[in-house]
Amino acid sequence: MSWFGAVPVAKISPKDAFYFLTDGRIKHEFFKLTGPDSISVYNSDIKTLPDSGKATAIPKGIIDGLNPAKHFMVKTRLTVGRSIQSFGEFALGQILTDSVWKYRNDPKFLTRAFFSCGEPCLDLGSSIVILSCDKNIPKFSDDMIWEKLTMALHKALTSFACYSWPEFTIEVPRKEGSDAEHITVTVSISLAKEVKDLMTSKHVGTFTVPKREVKETPEDGAKEN
Repeated sequence: MSWFGAVPVAKISPKDAFYFLTDGRIKHEFFKLTGPDSISVYNSDIKTLPDSGKATAIPKGIIDGLNPAKHFMVKTRLTVGRSIQSFGEFALGQILTDSVWKYRNDPKFLTRAFFSCGEPCLDLGSSIVILSCDKNIPKFSDDMIWEKLTMALHKALTSFACYSWPEFTIEVPRKEGSDAEHITVTVSISLAKEVKDLMTSKHVGTFTVPKREVKETPEDGAKEN
């Protein structure tokens, strides 16, 4: 029987059809947000097979086709003093809207979006009230909010096989000597089920890259003699 009869050629893909993640590579960002519904891979390392060691091969179409607003889910937890309120799971698109993206150079808009916890809110001018839990939160801006979100998206993608959701926190600044309650929102991010199913399917695999054999050349042999 022909070897091609056992392994359909149609299912054998070239290396350039994959991205290759390693432990070292996932510690650094490799894509950036280019809109609420798109990302762009900019790190060339993941586009090439490593020389050796463990690597996870992911079809390029899975990562290139990521829609941040649709393919990432969010859970939030509001802490006001000793009171903790957890909210339901929702798509990132409820936070990462076109209007928030339009003003991405001003971090206060994304900060306020996350502090709304995806819930109906009332804008009182200097503060926001979350109607479902009667909490009044002063407006402020976290200058690192976009970086925190981007890193959480990376961790959610690279920890696709884990049950835990990567988290980051944002908190209302407190003036020294103030007796105001400490207010924080903990944001948890995960891949949506449809993408997680793809990432855990037989189309994604972790394997050991074989070491390349260095063949001795005639010149090398002559030097040894």
